Amino acid sequence: MAYYIFIFIFCVFMYVLHKNTDNLKVRKIIEIVTIFILIIFSGTRYRIGGSDYEMYENMFKSAPTISKFTFFKNYIYGVESGYILLNSIVKSIGLNFYGFTLIHSILFYILLYKSLQKYNINNMFFIVIFLYKCWIFNTFISMRQSLVIVVFLNALYYLINNNWQRYLAYLIPCILLHRSTVILLPIILICNKNYSKKTMVVYGLVFIFFFLLNITNVYIFNPSTIIYNLFGSFIKIVDKTEFYLKGSALKSINVFSTIETYMIWLALVIFYKKLYKNACNEQKRIINVFLLTIPLVTLFRSFEVMIRFRDYFSILFPFLIYYVSEIFDIKSQKIYNFLIFLLSFLGLYRYVYSYGTGKYSLVDYSSYIIRGERIIEYRN
Repeated sequence: MAYYIFIFIFCVFMYVLHKNTDNLKVRKIIEIVTIFILIIFSGTRYRIGGSDYEMYENMFKSAPTISKFTFFKNYIYGVESGYILLNSIVKSIGLNFYGFTLIHSILFYILLYKSLQKYNINNMFFIVIFLYKCWIFNTFISMRQSLVIVVFLNALYYLINNNWQRYLAYLIPCILLHRSTVILLPIILICNKNYSKKTMVVYGLVFIFFFLLNITNVYIFNPSTIIYNLFGSFIKIVDKTEFYLKGSALKSINVFSTIETYMIWLALVIFYKKLYKNACNEQKRIINVFLLTIPLVTLFRSFEVMIRFRDYFSILFPFLIYYVSEIFDIKSQKIYNFLIFLLSFLGLYRYVYSYGTGKYSLVDYSSYIIRGERIIEYRN
């Protein structure tokens, strides 16, 4: 656990340095050093990542070399051919699965950093909140969807700026990496809308009602038929079909995730003029997309596949936290940021311990560099 604490404290320290300098070159160095540390930490983890680790390792081992790859074959677990292609490329250059985790980490963080350069947000503030909300899951556990998530963040910039053609050009190929990408295509229809305060209030209250029904195991809408038709092969990845197709309290989103989403909603309602009505187009449109999180943590919170859709919008959580921070004066902002960072640390701590048992638990972090493992696959 000490390693995670060190990373969090390090990133907060780098945020403080970043915020207190106006030198753009120094800021850039701080950002790059931080990203490099995160790449090494995530990419060289030694057999850590929950039960999914073994699944991804088996995918890599079963992937053909690039000369034998074909898009028209049904690969292990029915996984998408685009992800197998990435495995095949890495395998063909002579790396083993340890090498693949490093390549994956490099791709993820480069795409993340590239996307952050496009937005009006303090990059280091984003990273600190990211450590709680997205870090472990997207760099340790989910290796297919996480790549699509950062491509989405890059693509969203173009949609915000009314270039829906380029948005689609980024995302449509990602369907070959993770079929759930299709959920991101209809965002074109809602991204550029302007919502009144009344609409925002009614929207939130309606889904609170659905949430109250959900926690009493009353499911108004069961999306199982739609899910099965779209993601039948995805369901084969783990042998938990019943949980995917049927609501279950055992697989529900934690109530705290619903509460924190509604805290953002409440801030949007209370500070509607500052956060939304008088905000720039970029901020309004990111808020519009983030609001899609609400039905996923209320109406659909007990359907595991729908829960995975939420991860696309969780990457926007640091943006909303940052927008709220920016409406306060300097003194209030410092208090707010301190409390947010403290809660983020506690959330990260809790998350690590939620994977604290089992073969690939997170608690006892170790790097394969320290263990002397090689990343090159030697062949006779």
